[in-house]
Amino acid sequence: MSGRSALAIVVLASIAATAPAHAQSVQPPAVIALAPVELDAPRVAEVGASIDVRVIVDRDGRASLDQDVMEPELRAAVEDALARSRLAPAMRGGTAVIARARVRLDVRAREVAPVEPPEITPPSIEPSFRALARATPEPTSATILEAEEVRDLPGLQGDPFRVVETLPGVVPLLSGLPFLYVRGAPPAGTITLWDDIPVPSLFHVAAGPSTIHAARLGEMRLWPGVAPARYGRHVGGVVLGAAAPIEPHLGGEVELRLLDVNGMITVPIDRRHVVQASGRYGYPGLIVGAAFPGVELDYWDYQLTADLDDGHGGHTRLVAIGAYDRLRQDLADIETLGEQSDVLLHFHRVEARHVRALGGGAEFGAALRLGYDQSQLGEAVGAEVWSASPRLWSAFSLGFARLRIGADLVASGGRIDSGRSEDPAIAGALIAEGAYAGARTRTAAGAYAEALLPIPGVLRLELGARVDTWVTAREVQAAPSPRARLVVHAWEGVDVHAAVGLAHQPAVLFLPLPGFAELAVDRGLQRALQSDWGVSLTLPLGISLEAQGFFHYFDQVLLPDLYVQDREICVESWCTQVQIDPRARARVLGLEVLARREGRDVSAWISYTLSEATARAHEGFEFVPGFDVRHVIQAMGRARIWEGLEIALRVLVRSGRVVGRYFIEPTGLTALRYEQRLPWFFRGDAEIAYAWDAGWGRLRVSLGWTNVTLSEEPIALECNYDSNGRPEAPCAVQSAPAIFLPSLGIRAQL
Repeated sequence: MSGRSALAIVVLASIAATAPAHAQSVQPPAVIALAPVELDAPRVAEVGASIDVRVIVDRDGRASLDQDVMEPELRAAVEDALARSRLAPAMRGGTAVIARARVRLDVRAREVAPVEPPEITPPSIEPSFRALARATPEPTSATILEAEEVRDLPGLQGDPFRVVETLPGVVPLLSGLPFLYVRGAPPAGTITLWDDIPVPSLFHVAAGPSTIHAARLGEMRLWPGVAPARYGRHVGGVVLGAAAPIEPHLGGEVELRLLDVNGMITVPIDRRHVVQASGRYGYPGLIVGAAFPGVELDYWDYQLTADLDDGHGGHTRLVAIGAYDRLRQDLADIETLGEQSDVLLHFHRVEARHVRALGGGAEFGAALRLGYDQSQLGEAVGAEVWSASPRLWSAFSLGFARLRIGADLVASGGRIDSGRSEDPAIAGALIAEGAYAGARTRTAAGAYAEALLPIPGVLRLELGARVDTWVTAREVQAAPSPRARLVVHAWEGVDVHAAVGLAHQPAVLFLPLPGFAELAVDRGLQRALQSDWGVSLTLPLGISLEAQGFFHYFDQVLLPDLYVQDREICVESWCTQVQIDPRARARVLGLEVLARREGRDVSAWISYTLSEATARAHEGFEFVPGFDVRHVIQAMGRARIWEGLEIALRVLVRSGRVVGRYFIEPTGLTALRYEQRLPWFFRGDAEIAYAWDAGWGRLRVSLGWTNVTLSEEPIALECNYDSNGRPEAPCAVQSAPAIFLPSLGIRAQL
């Protein structure tokens, strides 16, 4: 990509971004009294003196179990204890709301002789109780975050999904853009799901907001590696956003921001049937067009959910989501996409899902999802894909083990247009060599099994395996993907864990765009060996610390360094394009640290990633891939000055990535690569917000500043060349202009 093109695209993306508008913080539930879990004496010795469980606390303080990893007898005893306990609900601005929390229950032997149940009295010492309204890493599985809390952080544009880019092991392609490298895996190697539905385009074009309304998000999880087997067919991480619990009460919210308006409404039909709808309409073209005449930009999205409960253990959910983005630009400086530079991204998903409880903690589920995807990148490449995806699963207990088995199928068809653009930034090796010209959609099928083997108070062993098959015309590819994770509870507040797994994914374009994941580009399967190991500590003053190392090895992975970066070589008046196979092997070794402090008035976390990456091209030469960012530091903090008034800060510090340029060695007439690391980058965001009860609803006004430090991010190199076409070191560094946009957000919650 030429320097001018890269610069203009980044400026356009930055201008289109908007600062966040925020929600009121949630005061976690409070314990009044906890009843003990009563078991037979032999079982008490097996379970231990206490047990930690996750619960959902409703508006009237009743707690229900939010954890299915438990044998039937123990589950029944825990549910009985929760029914006899007393809790105060979570509060948001004086209004009770539903919230998830973690509670520690004492375990005692059941009385042999019938006795009157003892009266529950509040304990003199506050029980161990922690709300999951904060970043709470679980070494057994993933980093867990609650969307309601992280929605208020600066620099996230009011989108909880964006907080993932602040976690260890995650490196954005460019600051502010939603394309993330997770432990070295390209952005398309990481899958994002909402309510167990894959979202092909999580954010709107040009650094826009999320395609899923923030109020529809509940608990979020990030597996940077070794995810559960049910989330397969990807060589990177897994970002899972649970749907927020739908309360059977009439309510909603509306929000007006600088570049869009969005809202959500909940309408109960009766106590067991409820409908929820949300959506967004963006009009950034009014502002972007004023700054860049000739640019048109608009977007919209929607989410519809209907919950139907038959009252006999059966639950049916109907879900529909979709999004639309259109970017049209006539800037003479941007020629990347051809003469017609329209960008169109469009997708829809409709799913019907039924889950039935079978007793004893077992369940059976079935779902059918239909999809439509359309992407058009000017004249360079376009795709239109229809898909159908049925899936089945069952979860049950077998002795002390918890098992889950399932299978899924993704059948797709459609059309692909490509190859009319000659710009190497888009028409790289994948397109120029005709891979997309003859591309076809593929069908994928897989089956998996998961087993959780716990020894309470001692360890947890998680095992998983899946087998996937991809069918394209007459070609069939199959691959097994086993994985395992062990967690040892060393002593109180200290857990040690280790995990290893194998993952496979077909070769796809490195950016996650609607439809492209279903295209067969005739490059085989990408493979990833994932491993991590570490320790988590719970410290005084509400501080927790997690540190872990990781090693990921990628084989046959498509790296943009080999087909997106400018491969034009000129010697005097003669120029040519270097033809390089885009496949490579890559190794990433790193250390991740996450420290948190939880509190009602002051909360903060800081993450640090230290990593090193090397790669070897399929043609034999070694290079440093562009995702090799050695140091990444992210810090978040929020403080409540007085009731209703909050300030928040975010700081990003990272070292520069490597940018390469190709040239010809004159004696051997072989292509070589010149590499130079970009400078460090620093950015700060801030916001101040005030919320109050207006009587008819809750209002919040926020003023945010993205890039309050006026930092210019290094993005590319501008090189001079000698007579042999060799870059003259050092090359000049190109930076994106400092974009500083204060933004006012107004939100009303009814």
